[in-house]
Amino acid sequence: MGISDVHFLLLFNSSPDPLSFKLPPLVLGEPWLLLLDTARSGAEEDQVDFGFGGAYPLLGRSLALLQTTPTGRSSAADRR
Repeated sequence: MGISDVHFLLLFNSSPDPLSFKLPPLVLGEPWLLLLDTARSGAEEDQVDFGFGGAYPLLGRSLALLQTTPTGRSSAADRR
């Protein structure tokens, strides 16, 4: 088994207004998966998958934590 990196991205919005964050690209092109968004319910988090260069809408006064998954793993169920 080879070594694979997982990247994390933490977004903060201290403004009372919603903001849109452009997601940065990585060399391997893995999708960003949502782990936590303080403005969403837990049921929604497992179903969100964002591509690179896409925008992530973050509501006011909230934060979101996203991660990449190693190539070949594409669903939230695989993280468990």
